[in-house]
This record gives sequence, structure tokens and C-alpha cells, in this order.
Amino acid sequence: MPNIITIQHLLSHQQEYCIVDVRTPAEFEKGHIPSAVNIPIFTNEERAIVGTLYVQQGKSVAIKKGLELVGPKMKWFIDSVEDVISKTHNKNLLVHCWRGGMRSASMAWLFELYGLQVSVLKGGYKYFRRHVLDTLEKQYPFIILGGFTGTGKTHILKQLRILGEPVIDLELLAGHKGSAFGWLGEPYQPTQEHFENMLAVELLYHNNVSRIWLEDESRRIGNVNIPLGLWNQMREVTLIVANVPVEQRIQNLLQDYSHFTTDELMDSLVRLRQRLGGAVSKEAEEALQQRNLTRVIELTLVYYDKYYTRSMEQREREKIKVINLTGTSVTENAEFLLKYVY
Repeated sequence: MPNIITIQHLLSHQQEYCIVDVRTPAEFEKGHIPSAVNIPIFTNEERAIVGTLYVQQGKSVAIKKGLELVGPKMKWFIDSVEDVISKTHNKNLLVHCWRGGMRSASMAWLFELYGLQVSVLKGGYKYFRRHVLDTLEKQYPFIILGGFTGTGKTHILKQLRILGEPVIDLELLAGHKGSAFGWLGEPYQPTQEHFENMLAVELLYHNNVSRIWLEDESRRIGNVNIPLGLWNQMREVTLIVANVPVEQRIQNLLQDYSHFTTDELMDSLVRLRQRLGGAVSKEAEEALQQRNLTRVIELTLVYYDKYYTRSMEQREREKIKVINLTGTSVTENAEFLLKYVY
């Protein structure tokens, strides 16, 4: 019989397990345990067939149909899990389905029959999601790093992480940098559900720390939203505003965006037409066609600076701390921030 593992045990020993999610590809894509791999016992269509039979003709008919569909795939299941084991070098399998029922039990039986060491997640993905939602409602010792567009906040946070600070990169999890240009260079955005899953696991990883650094963000990052409870916390705690000369901000943005093509940048710029206004938008687009990126940045920063100023005005003034960053490198600025916090 496979071991039964609780979600609390899994999340505190996640590196010890090779997690196999046997739900359908559609279920997996909507959201899954980070680091899990999908070996679906049914395709999306097969699960629909079995589910319909269960409702219309009963459990026994549905099980027989399931066996008919699964039987020819048993060798593929074994080949797939062996491939996963060879890539992860982890033979401790943890199998789960939606609620720890028949799908995970069947796959665990097959893997055990083959001679593999198998555990099953109690309550399945359903219990994991419940744990995620509970985690997202808790209070955390956030420190929010803010600043106008081009300040280099993301680079500073990466350096803080290198220096050993607890950092959660919301833009990395969201697969989007937050602005009209935020999709550039990003492979894809997760679903809202999976964004929450990854964020909760990050929060659990940083459990029992004295502070967690986050970048100041709008609640919406591309197509996903920061959970309301966490975002409210982010708006209520102290905001450290990194103040950098506009000339340096322009240079930072040139470094981050100049390698993108004119077409890619134009796709983003046209999204700002209404916000920039007709004359400014026209000048910015003409400058982009001429690859005068410095002028494009100067024009768009006028909008983004006004937007961020309005955002700061909605905070309590006494909770905003402005720090002038004059270092010649990201490392210097990160170290200066640490001295300020300590």
C-alpha cells in the first residue's frame, strides 16, 4: 500500500519528492502544484466520456469504460514516469489527482506493481488549493520597494536576493513586468489559479522570516491579479521609494528594452495611445520608427510618472520613505538599501 502524505508534509519536504499529477492536461494547465509533472490517466475527452457515463449509467459502467481506455496506455505510464525519474534523479514518487480518489489510487497501484516507491497526497489537489487560499489570507512582514519606471527596482531586488534577503519576484511569477511593455521577453503568463499557487509556495518558503521584499505593483500584472488580501497588505505597509535621477532611469530602460524590434515595441506603444494623447502618441510612434528610443522613453515616462505619483498619493504619507540612490552599480544601491533598513 502506498504511503499517505499530507499537504503540510509535502510542502515542508517538497524537494524530496517527484510529484506526478495524474489529472487531465486541462486540469493541470489551469493550475497545479509547482514542480509537479503531468502524466494524465485520461485525456480531456476521455474524462468527459467517463464522467458522462458515471452520471447517466452508474459507477460500474464508468469504471469499465475507464479500464478500456487506460489498459492500452499502461506501458506509456511506466515509460513516462521512468523518464521523469531519470530527469529529476528522485525515486520518491508522490501521485495525486483532484481529491485523492480513484485516479491517483489506480496510478499508484500500477507504479507499485512495477516496483516503484509511491506515496499518495491526502485530499489531492483540492486540499492543496485549500491550503493555498489559507496561505494567501495570512499576514506577512512585507517591505515594499517602489520608485518611478526605470528606477531598476527588479534588478535591485535580484541583488538583494543574492545578498541573502527574502525576496518574492511578483513579475517573475506573473510572467509580465506590469506595464504596456511588460509582455516583452516573457514566454507566457500563468492562469490566475496557478499564479496564486506559485505565490503561496513562495510565501511558505519564506515562513518565519523577519521581512519579505516585494516590488510595488498595481494589483493587476498583465492578465493576473495579486490576491486582494495580500495587495491590501502591500498598500498598508511602509513603502520605500528608490529615487534615481531621470537620466539614469532612461539609461536603465534603454538597457532593458533596446534589444526588442521596432514592431515589438510598437505593439506595446499603440496600447498607450489613448493615455498618451494624440499629439504625444504620434510623436512617440514617429520617434520609434526612427529608432530614437531615448525620445520614446522621455515621452512615455511623462505618463508613467503621473500614474505612479497618483498611486503614491493614495497611501498614507507617513508610510512613504524616499531614499536617494546614487550608487554607480546595482550592488551599491542594494547594499545602501540594506543599511537603511537595518
